[in-house]
Amino acid sequence: MAVPSVADSLRAVNFHLQNELTRKDTELARLHNENAVLRTEMVALKHDCSERLQTQAAVYAAVSARGYTSGLSRDEFAARQVAKAFEELYELSKHFCLPENLAQYLQMAGVAARAMFDNQAAWRGCGVNAGDGVGDELADIQVVLYCLAESLGIDVESLAARKASEDIKRGVR
Repeated sequence: MAVPSVADSLRAVNFHLQNELTRKDTELARLHNENAVLRTEMVALKHDCSERLQTQAAVYAAVSARGYTSGLSRDEFAARQVAKAFEELYELSKHFCLPENLAQYLQMAGVAARAMFDNQAAWRGCGVNAGDGVGDELADIQVVLYCLAESLGIDVESLAARKASEDIKRGVR
């Protein structure tokens, strides 16, 4: 068996290194493209988050323009929104076939919440214990709301913004 010459060995090493370099260049180009795609997605997500915050602020402004924040501190208004959430949950529940006991509990809570919500004086001095994880609980509610809306094919953010804006004309009930 013949021993390869030094030149043949160097050509073989050079060929191997060229192939490895080509493979690495291809991988680098793939990663560069993937990075560009991820950057584009990140920009879109930032834009989406910005729009969501704008929607949240627009809904709050519409509710405020309707008169529901008038005479209440931000904490009192926030506490009052818990009653409003109960009322709206009861109204939503009427569109579903639920276990009888749950439907009855939601009705009792919804009716009581509506009465309390309408009594603005009852909310004087009420507030929020923000240090107790209120943000996490709001996020839990939002997750449920998003899942419900998605399962029903409803764009709840657009509808909320539109409804809050249209409700300004109605004023305080």
